[in-house]
Amino acid sequence: MFWQLVEDWRDKNSPQSGVNWKCGQEITFRLMAWLFGLYGFLESPATTAERVTVLAQMVAISGKRIEANLDYALSQRNNHGISEGVGLWTIGLLFPELERSGGWLDLGSRVIERLGRDLIYEDGSFSQHSVNYHRLMLHDFLWAIRLGDINGRRLSQGLRERVAKACGWLYRMQDEMSGWVPNYGQNDGALVLPLNNCDYRDFRPVIQAAHYLSTGTRCFPPGPWDEDLLWLFGREALDSPTVQPERTPLAAEKGGYYTLRSSGGFAFVRCASFVDRPGQADMLHVDLWWRGQNVVLDAGTFSYNAPEPWNNSLAHTAYHNTVTVDGLDQMDRVGKFLWLPWLKSRVIRFDHSNGESHTQWEGQHDGYMRLKKPVSHRRAILQLPDEKWVILDKLQSTGKHSYRLHWLLMDVPFDWDEKRGLLVLHTAAGPFSVQVGVLTEGCEASPSGVDLLEQPLCVERPSHS
Repeated sequence: MFWQLVEDWRDKNSPQSGVNWKCGQEITFRLMAWLFGLYGFLESPATTAERVTVLAQMVAISGKRIEANLDYALSQRNNHGISEGVGLWTIGLLFPELERSGGWLDLGSRVIERLGRDLIYEDGSFSQHSVNYHRLMLHDFLWAIRLGDINGRRLSQGLRERVAKACGWLYRMQDEMSGWVPNYGQNDGALVLPLNNCDYRDFRPVIQAAHYLSTGTRCFPPGPWDEDLLWLFGREALDSPTVQPERTPLAAEKGGYYTLRSSGGFAFVRCASFVDRPGQADMLHVDLWWRGQNVVLDAGTFSYNAPEPWNNSLAHTAYHNTVTVDGLDQMDRVGKFLWLPWLKSRVIRFDHSNGESHTQWEGQHDGYMRLKKPVSHRRAILQLPDEKWVILDKLQSTGKHSYRLHWLLMDVPFDWDEKRGLLVLHTAAGPFSVQVGVLTEGCEASPSGVDLLEQPLCVERPSHS
């Protein structure tokens, strides 16, 4: 079946012709699949010398296609350059008989080393501002480093240390109960190494593999997420000890990612000043996780190329858990993947020294300072005992504006008390309450849903978090 599919693809995709030759990154992922199958079925009677020769020809043509357009991929400063470097590195290691293999090996090595240093920040976050692309990046480096080790071409210790930091960043972004992470940033469904039966949103497999690569130990107890270890490192990896690091609050200042943790979940907030191209206009967005559930969430992406209104619309500010001003985005969208001007944010306070008894975070961004009547948006998050969270927004301007607070909540049955502005979500883990309003001096209780500038709302303390 494997060889029939390879031959069918070859017959229907002439070299350098059609959509399947358009993207060097996707060519790399196809190479990885071909070679995984080649080595997996190497001893099968179906794997004839003629078929291997044909596949080697397909690999050589793929290498030429990747090399020819590598400069464009590198100019994007994202996963495309990393993946294409991995493609050249893979061909160079496994097909030394090819005419260009030596050059591809050296070029791939330089690309992998440079982009690992440049695109993984010191705090472990990644230039592409996406948790799913962070996993894609880790899969690329896992493949490249392990392949180098097996074939006697060890990649540098500096690269390994960056990958270890990227693994640690992801671990601290993770929900402890479910293994899921915030659906933050662009998410096109990519899963480069589907080597297990875990849910697509479960990040334990990649974290387990990257942690083992860095430490020789596992950070999760045995489970279905260990299957990646078996495929990539062999049976001996399954005998490695489990040493689970403490999942401490995250303060990734370069990337702009922060988490506040409690006994039953965590809050994630985004506050960044961009040094690489932003993917979404979502500063001060907040996720809330409670008892293994993402109760206050990010919509993700859905599609880049769907008809209106679904063509990457979820990247806009209005689809994130933050505040819009006059219905505008925090930055102007000037292309499918381009926002200008890049905004700046700063963290004013992050105090988690008292643990769950009293944790607070405060930050602001300047995205709406570009308006004729500039607006400053400042957000504070206060964690209280008994799984209570208080989130306060302060917007200041010399002019009049329309402010709109957005919350995207999990899709479960609910009760809505309009008079009190109280929403109760009936989740599988129990009721979760959300109460919203406006606080001003000397306010009187008013119905929710009114103009936030004109009629304030006093908020009573909710009975649940």
